[in-house]
Amino acid sequence: MKKFRYSTLLILALTVNLVFGQKASLSKEADNSPENKYIRTSSILLELANTGYHSPAILKKLGDSFYFNGQMKEACKWYVELVKHTSEVEEIYFFRYAQALQSIGNYEDADRWMIHYLASTDQNWSVKNYVSFSELNSSQHQQKVEKIKLFNLNINTEVSDFGSELIGDSLFFSSSREEGEIYAPNGQPYLDLYIASRENDSTFFAVKPIQGKINTRYHESSAALTPDHKSLYFTRNNFYRNRYRTAKDRVNKLKIFKASKNIDKNLWDKIEPLGFNSDEYSVAHPCFNPEGTKMYFASDMPGSFGHSDLYSVDVLPDGTLGTPTNLGPKINTEKQETFPFINSNGDLFFASNGLPGMGGLDIFVVRNFESQMTANDELRIDNPGTPINSSQDDFGYHEANEPNVGFFTSNRQGGKGDDDIYGFRIFPCYKTIDGLVKEKTKGNFVSGTTVKVFDQTGSQLLDSLETGESGRFSFELPCYSGYLIRAAHPHYIGDEAQLLVHDKTFEKDIELSLTPDNHRITEDMDLAEVLDISMIYFDLNKHNIRRDAAIELQKITQVMKQHPQIEIDVRSHTDCRGSAAYNLSLSEARAQSTHQYLIDQGIDQHRITATGLGESEPVNECDCDNEQQAPCSEEQHQMNRRSEFIITKLN
Repeated sequence: MKKFRYSTLLILALTVNLVFGQKASLSKEADNSPENKYIRTSSILLELANTGYHSPAILKKLGDSFYFNGQMKEACKWYVELVKHTSEVEEIYFFRYAQALQSIGNYEDADRWMIHYLASTDQNWSVKNYVSFSELNSSQHQQKVEKIKLFNLNINTEVSDFGSELIGDSLFFSSSREEGEIYAPNGQPYLDLYIASRENDSTFFAVKPIQGKINTRYHESSAALTPDHKSLYFTRNNFYRNRYRTAKDRVNKLKIFKASKNIDKNLWDKIEPLGFNSDEYSVAHPCFNPEGTKMYFASDMPGSFGHSDLYSVDVLPDGTLGTPTNLGPKINTEKQETFPFINSNGDLFFASNGLPGMGGLDIFVVRNFESQMTANDELRIDNPGTPINSSQDDFGYHEANEPNVGFFTSNRQGGKGDDDIYGFRIFPCYKTIDGLVKEKTKGNFVSGTTVKVFDQTGSQLLDSLETGESGRFSFELPCYSGYLIRAAHPHYIGDEAQLLVHDKTFEKDIELSLTPDNHRITEDMDLAEVLDISMIYFDLNKHNIRRDAAIELQKITQVMKQHPQIEIDVRSHTDCRGSAAYNLSLSEARAQSTHQYLIDQGIDQHRITATGLGESEPVNECDCDNEQQAPCSEEQHQMNRRSEFIITKLN
């Protein structure tokens, strides 16, 4: 596990609190020392806490010491003491506690505390982008875990290796692998930039330091080549021309430098800092869009929303850079946003610990970012879920110059050491979806049916298909998404089915059932049955038209108005309860009530007759005189209290 995550260049490297040379201690004097806050004080805090000294200040600092070093189980132990026994706690600790809980897999409590945090803060971005940890760790995992294969690169070491960019078959990355001066906060050598040659997805060879004047005795990382490969931009401590500078707070910040390609000597030289660097804030982790018209980077410069924000700057025609622009609160939070990357589709990938994720830094993506920003559209930030993200730190996303191949960095469990570089290959998943269209009543296949596929936004995908005599259809659809399959036919009422396409085998056809819309009617047919009109029900011992019955009778009314050649006999029935004579009388009254209702609706009385049949024609086996039969339910009796509309004449 990463031990000095939030205090080194390896992740944040941008904030006043969390950069090289960070200062800390419990006492005021120690807080002003140049030593790392959390690592240097954790043993003292533990000793104090274990003696029962649970003051809010101690609990906060103790919890933070574990939290910012990725020891989330221990962080939870002390954060829970803080929130349980302290009446007034800053809302940031609810957020940290939630993040720590979800990092150890306690998603239910993590959701609870995250919701508590959202209720305590006025950060609209939090509410807008909130997705429960349970959802991120269940549905996304189930849908996406099997379509991406990860490779822990063979060049990873037990120290930190991160920040990869593949140009052709050359991989640029940062590493602490070489022996040399030790960076005290994490006990590893300072980072340098390296280059390796690619053999396959997981294997690289010929690892060597990048040639030229880029590497120094201090940290270098995050190489980004311009699209023409003539210039390389990278991150370094504020060290230039053998001068090591610090800010007013005595912290050495980060800067982006530019190196030019010396083609004759095959090395990088002419190192120069960017004009908007500063001794007082950090600028780091550059990347370029494919056109080379914009550079993106991370910084905590004045005007930032959080500890580090994402910025863009125009690349002018002469190759110089314009004035940086903050990407705004649609992207940036009050925490850290860092390691931007723009792919060939204009999608923005970045790492953040300020958006709800799976633990530590997560990788997020905004699809079609550049065009949406130009149009000032609402941005949707998605979490790719597993296996790209984990409960640990995941950052430094980069896509290679071939489809479905890329890299990212993680300190997840199962790695070779500290930060490891992971390659990934996406295996596009498509499934053939077969189906057939049947007639609902008779079950026969329906040819000439138009079948369409829609996505979850309601947009049609693919071209429509038309079924043949077999009534069959087939589509090939991408996995891990939901679809709506819709069938339509001019002579039928259509049908549709919702479908979630996963990566498993589909064993059954999708069956769509069409209800006939054009009917052949003949004498002696029940109009209600033919036209699929619900039965006209009556309450027990009642003959008045119920509200639900009136709605159904309006259907009969409209049919008779549209087809004046039809004459019908309204036949009313009762259940078996009561005497036969009473039921016959009751059914007559019901038939007459129905008859009169239709007349009142404007139907010629000569087209309607009414007949009461009492209990003589039940539709089920309810027989009140059969003592051997179990009593019928009220629902069963209700089915017999009905009216029918029998066609008696077609003029």
